[in-house]
Amino acid sequence: MAYSEKHLKTLCINGDIAGVVEYLKQFPEKQALLRRYQKRFYEKPPYFTFKTKNLIARKILRVYYQYYIMMFVEKKTTDEGKEFLESTFNRLFHFSRFKNINQIEDHIKKLLKSEGFHFLGDQTSSFYGPYIWQTMYTRTYDVELPETRVKVKVNFMDGFISNSWMDFLSFGKIGTGGWTKPQGLFCKSDAYRKIMDKPGFKVSYLKHECQHLADYQRFGMILEPHEWEYRAKLTELIYYPTMKLFRSFLRSAKKDIRFTHSYAEYQLISDLSTRLFKEEYVSDPEKWQENFKKIGPVCRELLELSSKALEERKSLSKKEALNELV
Repeated sequence: MAYSEKHLKTLCINGDIAGVVEYLKQFPEKQALLRRYQKRFYEKPPYFTFKTKNLIARKILRVYYQYYIMMFVEKKTTDEGKEFLESTFNRLFHFSRFKNINQIEDHIKKLLKSEGFHFLGDQTSSFYGPYIWQTMYTRTYDVELPETRVKVKVNFMDGFISNSWMDFLSFGKIGTGGWTKPQGLFCKSDAYRKIMDKPGFKVSYLKHECQHLADYQRFGMILEPHEWEYRAKLTELIYYPTMKLFRSFLRSAKKDIRFTHSYAEYQLISDLSTRLFKEEYVSDPEKWQENFKKIGPVCRELLELSSKALEERKSLSKKEALNELV
């Protein structure tokens, strides 16, 4: 069996550090990487490295790094992890006046701004983990989507010292390439700088994130996290010209709602399987390859069905809100 970096990345996406270690043990040429994982995740105390010399930023990041070990190695619950972040930050920074992690991260944002950093907190796929970077510049794009067009500002970010938990688990091999806010899109420059004219940027970043923005403008916050990703990934598959993207979805799909992206991939593959093959879930890549030309049109149908269901949900939510006022 030959070593596969794609398999390693899939394990990291799904938060399976024990699986990573067991996988690396099989390959003599990967013992240096195995040792890095053992030193970071299993030694006491763990060996952490930082991409900044700023002492305040390092102190903050150390807390999040300890949290990652709790969640992905010790398998603590969501509540236990959240309680650890709140109690540890309160103790280290004397944040006792802040009642919860949201208030704490708001203060961390101000603290890091005074040190010359940008900060985004909150959760990615049910897990906390900060995005911290140094500089930004802006460009405007006009983007076609299946159901509308979006003119959007993209904020290109540089100088990352933290790219949340996937980056930490994979030693920088994978990580978030960007995100969407009501005021526009945010893009990690070095993730796309060499592929700005290719589907990896034009489809998997720009159309994906613009679908999030269009959905926010159209439906507000009625979608669940996995529903945002389900719709954006359908949009990607409508436009993506090769099987490369779909094969990556097949590898990382996982029926675990804590991992929002992987769960959305599982859902869309299941829905496509039902419509194309009348089966619950088809995992054979060659079977999908034979039907590649059908994937995009069926994804368009699934997106339309999703939009119809969301319009009904939005209408029902408005009726319920009006009834509460009466």
